Amino acid sequence: MSLAVKQIWNIHHGTSLWSVYARKHFYTNFDRLPGIPKQICMDVNHMLQKNTRWIYGKGDRIDVLKDIWWGDHPLENMLQVPFKCEGITLQEVVPDNSHPIRLVLPDSIFQGVQLNVEEDKCVWAASPNGIFSVKFAYNLVRNAGVPHPALTKMWLQTFNPRASLFCWKVLNRAVPIDSRIMDCGIPLASRCHCCASPSVEDLNQIFINSSPAGKIWRWFLPLISNKIYLHSNITARIWAFILQANVQSSIGIISLYGIMLILWELWKCRCAARYDAKKIRVYDIISKIKINMSIALSNTSFKMVPMPAELDILQKYGFGPHVSTKHLKFIRWIPPIQNFCLNVDGAAKGSVGTCGGGGCIRDKNGFVLAAFVHYYGEGNSLIVETRALCDGLRQAASLGIALYSLALVQSIKQRRCSSWPTYRWWCIARDMLHDQAAQITHAFRETNRLADQLANHAIASRRNDYFWRSCSLPPSCKGSLMLDRS
Repeated sequence: MSLAVKQIWNIHHGTSLWSVYARKHFYTNFDRLPGIPKQICMDVNHMLQKNTRWIYGKGDRIDVLKDIWWGDHPLENMLQVPFKCEGITLQEVVPDNSHPIRLVLPDSIFQGVQLNVEEDKCVWAASPNGIFSVKFAYNLVRNAGVPHPALTKMWLQTFNPRASLFCWKVLNRAVPIDSRIMDCGIPLASRCHCCASPSVEDLNQIFINSSPAGKIWRWFLPLISNKIYLHSNITARIWAFILQANVQSSIGIISLYGIMLILWELWKCRCAARYDAKKIRVYDIISKIKINMSIALSNTSFKMVPMPAELDILQKYGFGPHVSTKHLKFIRWIPPIQNFCLNVDGAAKGSVGTCGGGGCIRDKNGFVLAAFVHYYGEGNSLIVETRALCDGLRQAASLGIALYSLALVQSIKQRRCSSWPTYRWWCIARDMLHDQAAQITHAFRETNRLADQLANHAIASRRNDYFWRSCSLPPSCKGSLMLDRS
């Protein structure tokens, strides 16, 4: 189905000769395309309509009612009364305040809409950069399994991939042993080859109750956190390690990787005894486990310093974790040598939540000449950073600009927008920066405290406001101003 989405998307918006040919022959009836069942065509068209967005430029290609250029739904769903006229472009409606379509839509929709000379841009909403790809179309239609974020701990790059894969097999009870074969209804004389006394071979017997397993678990016990309960069932025991292990700490890495290596080495010991009649000593198994643990620790740099008790245990086992040292750097707000400086910042509560922006214009002495706070409603951090820059530039002329968002600074310098929802304001900011020949730089949060406080004030007050001179700033922002000037 994702390939059908790609085909119809190319017919709608492609620029190749095939797309032009297909539009001329099939544009009138996308519900019935040759070679694609009717139901699939209907589902694909519904998906395309739901995930297609328009960023207006001239407005001559955007159907005001049917295309999604404002919000997340076509405006025809918001009609207060039926409106029969079709094919009305945004270019016709925006300049005409008396257009009939304005009477049936809320007035707030067209407030602030300013068309420009750029072409209208159609983007794929399911992709962060707005470019259509089969990958993102497939993600919309595929049946995803039950998400288990904790399982990602098993696949760290420093782990032996064979040990990770085998641990995943044991967790899903997908290991070919006697008990699994008997569960399928096949009678079998079972015997665990790891034990001196005869026992039925099952997962718990091999990995917990066998003679080598018991000795290895006793050796490994001091490295296990007190939060981890050693269940008598191997599947429950693995889950306890996965859920409780903190992979940001050295002892957490050791405990999680340790159980994976224990399972892997015990399985190789079982296979050697069963098929090669070869006994592997427990001492050799423990040596291999320690070597693999040491390799993993040597390739990992930790940010957390182990507790003294944990470090003592690790050193007794011969492990020395590498902890990255923090390099302190003195930073402060530096006033411009000449002219003025605009600092802007945005704040968003959550990945997508209420957001606001703020900024201030200061002279070379650090005095605030003007400041603003704007509330933007719902959005993410990149949208609010771009809108704050756009609003700040509208208040400033020729000045140096300092931004908190490094991603936004890089996108402006590279002249490439990284997120399609910000494209409208990104273009305005890019053009204004180009016309004014201003310099744009990234500022750390600690040097942008006043703009950060203004952005948070916008969220708290939920309104747009302007301030002239330092004395008119909100009380919550005056402390940051004093710190910047100190």
